[in-house]
Amino acid sequence: MRVLHASKLFPPPFGGIETVLDELTRGLCQYDPALKIDILATHSAASTCSEFAGGRLQVDLIRSIAQVARTPIAPSYRSRLKKSEADLINFHFPYPWAELSYLLSGNRKPYLISYHSDIVKQRNLLKLWKPFMYRFLAGASRIIVASPHIIESSPFLRGSLAKKTVVIPFGINTESFIPTPESQAAAESLRTRLAGSRPLLFFLGRLVYYKGAHVLVAAMQNLNAHLVIGGEGPLRAELEQIVRETGCGSKITFAGSIPPDQLRIYYQAADLFILPSTDTSEAFGMVMLEAHASGTPVVSSDLPTGVTFVNEHGKTGLCVATHDPQALAEGIQSLLSDPERRRRMSDYARARACQIFDTRVMSARYHQLYEEVLAEYVSRIQSK
Repeated sequence: MRVLHASKLFPPPFGGIETVLDELTRGLCQYDPALKIDILATHSAASTCSEFAGGRLQVDLIRSIAQVARTPIAPSYRSRLKKSEADLINFHFPYPWAELSYLLSGNRKPYLISYHSDIVKQRNLLKLWKPFMYRFLAGASRIIVASPHIIESSPFLRGSLAKKTVVIPFGINTESFIPTPESQAAAESLRTRLAGSRPLLFFLGRLVYYKGAHVLVAAMQNLNAHLVIGGEGPLRAELEQIVRETGCGSKITFAGSIPPDQLRIYYQAADLFILPSTDTSEAFGMVMLEAHASGTPVVSSDLPTGVTFVNEHGKTGLCVATHDPQALAEGIQSLLSDPERRRRMSDYARARACQIFDTRVMSARYHQLYEEVLAEYVSRIQSK
């Protein structure tokens, strides 16, 4: 079997979709030694690499010439889809340029859609795109979402689309986040250096509008704790200005981009991980899986997406009102004041992550779905 994964980007950088794409494709290659995977994504410069999985995983980065509404425009995307020799295509939605390219390519191979999130911010352009989007969604053999909450909350996955939508939770390599004596020693050193005797809070994500870092900064005014903000993005300067204006400079450290091999140290150093996202663009929250695998409880917003599916309220952490700094501060303080409750949450969160949200579980279920779709496709061809 040969599968093409069509996406907007491929890591680095490691955003949510890029992390899923990386974990899934590598996991699939480990699960099935005979499987070949092609990845089609965009970059500012074109390149091809096939060094992964003994050459069975080839990454083809095609050049994008511009961006419109955060959508890379890559003129050769359509021709690459048309020429693909893959048996099956797995699109990572939303990336309108890839979806339009497929509709125009003439490629009639079966395809699935990994539906990462609704299109939320580009409302005006969405009015123009909707007819093409629905045509693309209707043509998919399956639509895959990471939580049942996405089916319930999405304004687009209804009726006949809901009937062919299946739930396969995203996964990570949970083993790489499980604490070891070495990582715990490094975490304790980091914790002491950053927070001293105070509790340590950790946020990680792109500093963009829907991640809600500004809500967390506002909540810090009412907390005796230290916050590490990991990640970069267009709102960093604005956030740093808010920190200065609120007088929270001594409580907050901007860590910038954290190397992947250091992430588990930050998770394990933290008493709590915080995800205060404010918009349904936050459809899942991969960082919460990393926190849970590290044994770190999470305080998140209560978005009606995959966020509240990943962070099980009262068991792996707390879900509090969105856009509400006071509710966020109260939720954080309630767990900081109860170490025994945090310990129970830590144990449960780690066990749940390993059982439900591991790369091996995700890869096995995707592979089974690929086989089902290809069998259906062959049956249709033979019946004609």
